Amino acid sequence: MEQQKENFCFCTLALGIKYRELAKNIAIDLEKYAPGIYFVVGTDHPQDFQQQKNIIPVKLYQG
Repeated sequence: MEQQKENFCFCTLALGIKYRELAKNIAIDLEKYAPGIYFVVGTDHPQDFQQQKNIIPVKLYQG
């Protein structure tokens, strides 16, 4: 059986340390259960996600 590459990603908003840590936990699960799928995270501190290879951090400002 051929496994097809899916053409989608997951995304979330993670403003504040609590939600950045939760987003990191989700990224770890996605890496384990859905390898090759990216996780886009809108965040106030994109540098916190440098270690996760499956995260695309996007800098957002809370107004």
